[in-house]
Amino acid sequence: MIEHARILRRAGIESYAYARDRTGLPSHLLDDPVLLFGDIQITNSDLLIRSEVTPIDTLRAAGAAGCRQAIFVQNHFYAVPVLALAPGFEDLGICGVIASSEAIAAFISGEFDLPDVPVVPYAVETPPEVPAKRPAIAYMPRKRGFEARFIRDLVDHRLTDQDAPDWVKIDNLPADEALRRVAECSVFLSLQRFEGFGLPALEAMGQGCLACGFTGLGGRDYAQAQNGYWVDEDDLIGAADAVVEAWHGLSAGDPSTIARISKGREMAACFDAVRRDRRLLEVVRNLL
Repeated sequence: MIEHARILRRAGIESYAYARDRTGLPSHLLDDPVLLFGDIQITNSDLLIRSEVTPIDTLRAAGAAGCRQAIFVQNHFYAVPVLALAPGFEDLGICGVIASSEAIAAFISGEFDLPDVPVVPYAVETPPEVPAKRPAIAYMPRKRGFEARFIRDLVDHRLTDQDAPDWVKIDNLPADEALRRVAECSVFLSLQRFEGFGLPALEAMGQGCLACGFTGLGGRDYAQAQNGYWVDEDDLIGAADAVVEAWHGLSAGDPSTIARISKGREMAACFDAVRRDRRLLEVVRNLL
């Protein structure tokens, strides 16, 4: 949401991101003028864009005080308690719900009878030239620690010592550093799980990595047979199969394997900043 606030400010809409305190924030954000901390004054002319995990008591208190609110849902798997309040949204001053992916919008519309949920898509970087690669597999075990260990052990078992990959574990890093490390690797093992969208795999595809593994469900917005080696959720053996097939395909220069990388970059390029910024401005202006 910090980036969204910056985009709105550049368009002349006074916008801020709010954090109750500075605890846990990266040092480079502590003096960022887009961030407000602590106690702030809110008027009835302001629009509060809340996350889907905002406590219900907070929403009710703000609604009782006459605040105008909108809910920005980035993961529908966490959003049901708030969305279940939909019949009473007007009484809470909630004037709209925004989704960050088509999968989320479809879920909200179908489950909670909220038609025409607007989508403000993510944006990923797709550099004109593919960053230089080394034969390595990047992975982020955040939601799938057990699965990561199993897949890695099985892949190492199947590949000979000569073919054994270099594994690059990415965890608890700033976003820019994480993306830089992913971009250096030829393969990205997607360990996404219960995602509203699944940004890491698409970012890797934009950097020219060959994606393998799980969509996390939300990744179905972009995952296709021709742009990666995707497997069913929780099919750990299938994920190891996919990594080995991708590894051998890259090693042999297999045309169909190389084509998946190009298709992945083409898909990632569809999620550009211009499209995101335009849609964000349209949605927010409609709510103001």
